[in-house]
Amino acid sequence: MEERQAAEDQAATNAADAANAEAGFFPGSGFVLRTKDGNNKMHLGLQSLMHAQVTINGKAQVQDPFVTLRAISEGAIYRKWIRYWTSLELAANPVYLLDAYVEIQPIDEFGLRLGQQWTPISRHEYLYGPHQLLFPDWDVVSNYFWTGRDKGITAFGSFANQLLAYQVGAYLGSPLRQFQTIRGNYLFTARFELNPLGVPGNTEFAYAEKENAKHVPFKYAIGVNGWMSKANEGIENFNPTTFEFETVPSAVTTVNHGVGADLLLQSNRIMAQVEWYFRHTNPHEGFASYSSTGGFGQLGYLFYKRKLDAAVRLSWADVNLDVAHDQTYGIELNSTWYFHVPNIAFKLRYGYGHQQMPNDDTGLAGGAPLILSVPHVHVMTAQINTSF
Repeated sequence: MEERQAAEDQAATNAADAANAEAGFFPGSGFVLRTKDGNNKMHLGLQSLMHAQVTINGKAQVQDPFVTLRAISEGAIYRKWIRYWTSLELAANPVYLLDAYVEIQPIDEFGLRLGQQWTPISRHEYLYGPHQLLFPDWDVVSNYFWTGRDKGITAFGSFANQLLAYQVGAYLGSPLRQFQTIRGNYLFTARFELNPLGVPGNTEFAYAEKENAKHVPFKYAIGVNGWMSKANEGIENFNPTTFEFETVPSAVTTVNHGVGADLLLQSNRIMAQVEWYFRHTNPHEGFASYSSTGGFGQLGYLFYKRKLDAAVRLSWADVNLDVAHDQTYGIELNSTWYFHVPNIAFKLRYGYGHQQMPNDDTGLAGGAPLILSVPHVHVMTAQINTSF
C-alpha cells in the first residue's frame, strides 16, 4: 500500500514538473529548455564566425574560412544562482575544450566561478564573445597582452546595483590544451569596474542591440586590472606504454607582472572604447628582463536605423621599451549590417598593420616576441556572424 502511494505521489510530482516546463526559442536566450520559475535551465547554442579573408604580406594568402565555431551548453541547476557553462572549439584539429566552469552566486555581492575559464584581464578580451565584437575579431595588441584562459577559481560580485564590480582570481598557470599542471606555475588576477550610470549593453555595439528602441541611454564604464604569473613551459611527450601525451616541464620559465585600464562609452549613435596595457617580463632565457606597453582605441558610429554602422580601430604597441625600432602600428576600417541582433550580422573590414623589425636575427626584440612576423600586412575580410 505504501509503495503504491509513493508511486502515485511520484507520478503527481512528475506531472506537476511537466506542466511547469517550457521549451522553445526565446528571443535573447536562443533554444532553451527550462522550468517557468527559472531554477532549472538548459540552453544549447552555437557561435559561428565564417569569413572570406585575404591577407597580403608580400604575397596574397587566403585564410581559413572559420574564425571560430563554438558549441555551447549552459544554464542553471536547482537554483538560478547555480549556473554552468561548457563550450567546445570545433574550428580546430583536434577539437578542444574551451570553457568548463560552474558559478555559484547566492547574492549579488559574492560568487565563485570554478573550472576552466577566461581570465578577467581586458574588457575587450574577457567580457565579449566573438559574436559581440564591433570588429570581425579581437584586436592584435589586446591578444598580445591578455592572460588567456586558465584553470582555477574566481571570486566575483557587485555592489550598489552594479555601480562597482570586482573579480579576483587564482589559477594554475595551465594553458587551454594542457591538462597536466606544472608545479610552481601560477596566475593571479584582479579587476575592478565602475559603472556610474548603470551597466552598459551586452555587446560592443549596444546602439544596435534593440532594433525598435528609439533611444539607447548614454553610459560609460571604467575598468582597471592587474596580474602576476609564473609559467614554466611544458613539453608534450608521447608515452608508448600508456598511449598518452604527458606534459613535462622545460627549462624555459617566464615571470610576468602587468596592469591595464579601459574606458567604454555607449550612446544612441556612438560606441567608443580605449584600452591600455603595461607588462614587465623576466624571461629567464638568457635575455634581460624587459617591459612592454601598448593599447588600442575603437570608435563605431550607427548611421542607419539600428542596422548599419561604420567603425575605425587604431592599435599601437612597443614590445620592448629598451629596444629601438620594434613598435607595431595598425589601422582597421569596418562596417556591419546588423541583420538580426544578436543572432545574425554581416561585416566588411580592411586592415593594415606595420611591424618595425629590430636589427637582429632572432625574431625577437631583446627577448620580447614581436606582434607581427612581417613588416607590412594588409587584411580584407567579409564575414558572417551567427549566434543562437
